[in-house]
Amino acid sequence: MAYCVKMAKKTTKPRTLQMGAKEEGALLEECQKHERDSYNWLATKRDTWDDKESMLICKLGDQLSGTAKSQVFDPILSTLCMDRAARVMARPPTGKAYAVSKNDLGKNMLMNLLLKYFRENAEEQYSHLLKLRLLDFNSAVYGSAFGIVPWRVNKDTGYIGPELLLLPMRSVRPQPGKKSIDESEWFGVKTSASLTWLLKEQKDHPGIWKNVEKLAAEIKEKKAGGDKSEERSYIEEEWYPSLIGDAVFPAVDIVTEYRRDRWITWTPRQIDNKKSRPWVLRIVENPYPEKKLPIVVKHAFPLLDSLIGLGEFERGQTLQFAVNSLINLYLDGVKYSIFPPLHVDPASVIMSSLKWGAGEMWFMNNPNRDVQPMSLSPQGLQTFQSTYSFMMTAIHNLMGSTQVTKMEGTEPSIGKTPEAIKYMTYRESARDDWDRFMMEDTVDQIYTRWITLITHNLKADQTIRIYGPEIEEIQKLYPDEDIMEVFESGKRANLRINKEFFTERGEPVKFDYELIPRSSMRASTEDEAEFLSQILMVFLKAPRLIEEVRARGKDIDFAELVKRLLIASPVKDWEKIIVEPEQQFGAGGMVTTPTVTTPTGGASPVTGGASPGVPTAASQFQDQEIAAVAQQIFGGIGGIPARAK
Repeated sequence: MAYCVKMAKKTTKPRTLQMGAKEEGALLEECQKHERDSYNWLATKRDTWDDKESMLICKLGDQLSGTAKSQVFDPILSTLCMDRAARVMARPPTGKAYAVSKNDLGKNMLMNLLLKYFRENAEEQYSHLLKLRLLDFNSAVYGSAFGIVPWRVNKDTGYIGPELLLLPMRSVRPQPGKKSIDESEWFGVKTSASLTWLLKEQKDHPGIWKNVEKLAAEIKEKKAGGDKSEERSYIEEEWYPSLIGDAVFPAVDIVTEYRRDRWITWTPRQIDNKKSRPWVLRIVENPYPEKKLPIVVKHAFPLLDSLIGLGEFERGQTLQFAVNSLINLYLDGVKYSIFPPLHVDPASVIMSSLKWGAGEMWFMNNPNRDVQPMSLSPQGLQTFQSTYSFMMTAIHNLMGSTQVTKMEGTEPSIGKTPEAIKYMTYRESARDDWDRFMMEDTVDQIYTRWITLITHNLKADQTIRIYGPEIEEIQKLYPDEDIMEVFESGKRANLRINKEFFTERGEPVKFDYELIPRSSMRASTEDEAEFLSQILMVFLKAPRLIEEVRARGKDIDFAELVKRLLIASPVKDWEKIIVEPEQQFGAGGMVTTPTVTTPTGGASPVTGGASPGVPTAASQFQDQEIAAVAQQIFGGIGGIPARAK
C-alpha cells in the first residue's frame, strides 16, 4: 500500500517551563553532576568497547596476531550476528492496535493505517526496517542497543509523526545503579548538533529553544569551528583520525537529560561568559502523558544486575581472538616451511654473497654443509585443521548454529546425519526465536510510544492514500462523515485523519498494541508453499468448513491464498497469472469475485460435491483456461470433475 501525506498547518508545542536564573542554575548543576556520574559509572564497560568495535570492522586486536607477519582476520562472529539479524528482522514487524473504547472498530482501523504509514515514512537516519536491523545487530555487539522515540515535525520533508532514532553507544548516559529503563528517573544523551540545525529548530519552534542565537554569535566570533568531539569510537579513530572543525558550519556538543517531568538540554563545552556556566538551550515539559522516558532498549541477553546486557561479541571475543591468532601463526608457519631459516658457518662462507633468489651464487668452501636449512617440527602445522575446526565448532555452538558443508565443522558428538542436521537446525531456530522475542519486546515498546504520541500530538489532518477493500470498510464505519475523497476509478481514495477520531469526551483514547509473533521473520519458501498447499487442500476436500467459517461471520479469500502460494513457489512472473482486470472492480473499488453454487441438497464432501453457497476451486479463477487447468489439477474435489486416468 502506498501513501501520501499533506503537511499539517499546526504543530504541537511542548510546554516550556519557566524558572528564575537561580533555579535554572541549580537545575543545570544537577544535570552536570548526573552526566559526570553516568560517564564514570560506565568506565569499565567503556574500556571493552574498543575491542568489540575492532572485531566489527575486522581489525586484529589479539596479541599474537600483532607479532605475526600475516595479518588475516576471520570475521566469523560478526558474520553470524549479521546473518541472525537478517533472519530475525527479514521484514517489518506487524501488529494491531486495539482501542479501549466501545466504538473501537473505526478507531482500530484508522490507527493501524497510521502506524503502517509511519513505518514506511519514518526514515530519519535510515529506513525503519534498517534501523530495526541495526538495533538488533548492535545489541549483539555491545550487549544492548538504545534508541529514542521522539515526535518529529520536519517542515523540509513534510513529515509529521513519531520517529525512531538510534543512539551510538558512547552517547548514552544512563542513571547509575539502575537495572532497567522502567526504574530510571532520568536518562541522558550526549550528541553533536550542527549550529544550523539548532538555529532552524529555534526558528521553527519559537518559545521552546532559547539562547541559540547568542551561542551562535559567540562561536562564529571565535572562528574555531565549533566543538571537536572528545569521545570518538574505535571506528572513528581508526578510519578518520583527523579532527577537523568547520568554521562555516560549526557543530556543538549538547547533552539532553530526559526526566519523567521535564527535558533539559545544555552545552557541556560551550560556556556563557556572562553567567560563567554552560548554555541552557531548552527546558520543556515531558510530552509523554504517562511520563514515560522516550528511551527504548534492545538487549541481546538481559542481566538482572546490569542495565547493559550480555552480547554475542562479549561471549565470543576470546574465541574470535584465538581463531585470528591461530590463522596468522599458521600462515607464518607455512611461510617458514617454504622459506626456512638457514644455519651458516661464517668461517667458510662469504656472507655478502648470501642472497635469496633464482640464479644467485653463494661462495663457500663446502657446499651442502656450510649452509643448511634449519630443521623445523611440522607438528604445529599438522594440527592446524583439527584446532581450527574445534574453534569453529565452539563459535557455532556459541551462536546456536552449525556448519554442514565441512566434516570438521560439525560437533563430534552429533555428527552429520540427517537427524543431526535437523537437530542443529532446530537449535538455531530456538536461538533465533530468543532474539526474535527480545526484538519483539523492543518493537512493542516503540509502537506503544508511537501510539501515545499520535493520540496526543496529531493535530491537523493527516492525509493517507488507501486502495480497494479498505475504501468500502471505512464508508461502512463512517457513513455520515466526510473524511474520504474517492477517485473516479473507485479504486483509490484520500483518507483524512486527525486527533478527533482518537478522542472521547475530550480525552485521548487509550490503545492496546499486540504484535503478531514471528511476523518479522521470513519463513522458508519451501515450507511456506507446502503449508499453503495443505491449507488449500483442506478447504477443497472439506468445503463445508467454508460454510462453518461463514456462519461465524468470517470468510476465506481463496484468491489471496493462491496468490501467496504462487509467490512462495519457484514460478516466475507469478503476477501475470493472478491479474486484476478493470471489470473486476465494482462500486467503491471492491473486487467482485463470481462464485459457482450448486442446488440445495448437493453431494456431500465425501462424494466430492459442493455445499450450497460454497465456491468451488474453479470458481475462483476468471480465466476459463485457468479454470480448466484447475479442474485437472484438483480432480474430483469440491465438485470439480475427476481427471481422466
